[in-house]
Amino acid sequence: MEKILLMSDSACDIPRDLEEELGIRIINLPITYEGKALEDRVDFTSEEFYQMLNTCQELPTTAGVTPIRFLEEFWKASQEGYTHILYVSINGKGSNTLSNCHLAIEGLFQSRPELADKLTIEAIDGKAYSLGYGYPLINAAKMLKEGATFQQLKDYLVKAIDENQIFTTFFTLKFAKRSGRLGSTAAFVGDLLGLRPIVSFPDGENVVLEKVRGDKGVIHRIAEIYRDKGEGRDFVMLYGEDKKPADELCALIEEMTGKKPAYILRTGACIAINSGPNMVGIAFPIPGTK
Repeated sequence: MEKILLMSDSACDIPRDLEEELGIRIINLPITYEGKALEDRVDFTSEEFYQMLNTCQELPTTAGVTPIRFLEEFWKASQEGYTHILYVSINGKGSNTLSNCHLAIEGLFQSRPELADKLTIEAIDGKAYSLGYGYPLINAAKMLKEGATFQQLKDYLVKAIDENQIFTTFFTLKFAKRSGRLGSTAAFVGDLLGLRPIVSFPDGENVVLEKVRGDKGVIHRIAEIYRDKGEGRDFVMLYGEDKKPADELCALIEEMTGKKPAYILRTGACIAINSGPNMVGIAFPIPGTK
């Protein structure tokens, strides 16, 4: 009989209450802040991190989960009797976490060959950030509770991650410039003209789809994207320090389509470092996309 553990990293932005309710095991990412080594969700809350961003002289940085940390987690799970582990990673094109996971899997079975017949571990590239892969993982955890097999969960996640698309915007370009996601000239001109980018991650690539003038304009445009592409499918909302933009976006989508979000969740440190504390986004499946 399969005993299955779903795992991810804290960049998936699944909150602790859902993590515990759904039985997902989340590994917290390392964060460096003003020379101090910290751990996401352990050494600070999301609210505290937004305050850190607003006052920091030097932008915090994230690092990938180390192979040693993966080895510890996999060994712990094996001792708890799990026979199958399915790990869903932060975008493999933007972090070394996925490659470190593969190294740990290889190292575990080399050092403990007796586990080869007892434990199966698979790692899947989330190809995005935040609820771009967190939302499919939430749905997979619900499937597991309903009795889905390891293969069914793996097949679902590979397909759902390809189809799930995230559309985000941020209301100042200062943090995108400081993190290197946007050139200083583009950020200066964008802020001067009040342009707000709509960013997505098709197949793990960081792509600016459009630039829209003004905060209200970009919120309205994201609502239109869901209206035109969502076709009434379930969606989730993410927001930063201020929930008001998410409430405005939800109201517009409900007015346009009659749909309400499955979840409205606050994004954590990994997105906020690049977007800044003031952002809003939406994630939903678009069948046939990658």
